[in-house]
Amino acid sequence: MWSSGKTYGMVVNFLRRRQPADWSSVKEALERLSTDQAMPHSIFPDDPSGAVCWNDGIGISTFLNLLGPPVGWRIDLKNCILNPNAQGDLNSTNVLNVTRGFSRRALANGLARFHATASRPYDTSDRSRRLMLDILDSDDLVGGRYSLSNLIGSELVAESEDPEEYSLDPEILSTWLADLNEHLANVGYESLWAKAYRNIQ
Repeated sequence: MWSSGKTYGMVVNFLRRRQPADWSSVKEALERLSTDQAMPHSIFPDDPSGAVCWNDGIGISTFLNLLGPPVGWRIDLKNCILNPNAQGDLNSTNVLNVTRGFSRRALANGLARFHATASRPYDTSDRSRRLMLDILDSDDLVGGRYSLSNLIGSELVAESEDPEEYSLDPEILSTWLADLNEHLANVGYESLWAKAYRNIQ
């Protein structure tokens, strides 16, 4: 949560016409963020042509809230799964590319949470996409906050060669999500829920 001082600073910065932040200050802010937050397998570029990348860990909303975003920069998220909207100064030519990848386990947990929230299977409609984007934006997809959904997710990836395998490639992640969704439909959410509930007792 922002302190009153930070909030005041944000208001002042909004009201003043300022020059875009230079790359060195953006890079410094990124490096501080990487040491303070959970960003597994993180990659931070030496210049703006690269991309900030990490897997699982904090959600993109948390990342952007902590980062700023920098004045005069557009945050491009086109290489993220489900293609979230860009953030920041949408008309700027200064672009910070951000990609958050996921493990198979995180996607499986996300599917379980989707079903628990929507009471229906995931599909490719805009409504489902928006809800899945919100769920995947979680800071604890592989944490212990949603123990029942996480147990269902663990069952979904139980037969995978490597449940912890991760990728930054949105096409690969979309394929994993579709495969896991099909597997969930075949096995049945209710049967996995019952099994997970017995294990949590």
